[in-house]
Amino acid sequence: MKLTRNRFLTARGFGVHSPWAYNFIVDVLGEKHPYYAYEDLYDFWQSAPQQLPQLNEKADQMLFRIVNHLLPLTIVEVGTGAGVTAGYLASVSTDIDVISIDSNHPFTEAVKQNLSIFGNVSYQVGNQMELLRAVLKENNGKTLFHIAHTAHYADICELLLQNAMPDTAIVVQGLNNTLIYKWWANIIKDDRVGETYETKTTGILLFDKKKYKQHYRI
Repeated sequence: MKLTRNRFLTARGFGVHSPWAYNFIVDVLGEKHPYYAYEDLYDFWQSAPQQLPQLNEKADQMLFRIVNHLLPLTIVEVGTGAGVTAGYLASVSTDIDVISIDSNHPFTEAVKQNLSIFGNVSYQVGNQMELLRAVLKENNGKTLFHIAHTAHYADICELLLQNAMPDTAIVVQGLNNTLIYKWWANIIKDDRVGETYETKTTGILLFDKKKYKQHYRI
């Protein structure tokens, strides 16, 4: 597996020979211009329970662009947190079904109420692994999985790797955490994984084996 080492240069497309990877890095991950939905989602962000974890606005906007580029049929998020990210994911298109899974907590009803404005979001609360297994049994289309605010990231990712298809995408948060990054450094070497990308906080796993296995640090 080849590794790109200079984040600054890679983020600008230098040394990236794959046209698909170049476009993904420059026009999706590195895009600076605002999208139509960002302003509308600001009010939704303000109404979210502030006691619960959430990504920063920049990370949510990047996820929006990733989904807008890959256009999965379904998005499955594990670790809803405050629910802001689920709102961003759902706002890309009403044709995309979003399933957001979380453990039960005192603010479940507040998150449920906030997410109710999105007709394409299913908010499921309970045992994260059991709920994910149930979703995987029913799911057979192009899917993006988002591993967010959960302590079970390693077990969840392993389950997803076992079920990954060529058009699957897995997005992992928390790479700025030392323990998560140590785990991530091994995941990108896994032979089941194809192209991989990482920013300072977010990792992306793709599975199209027609593309050369390479890791891009942005």
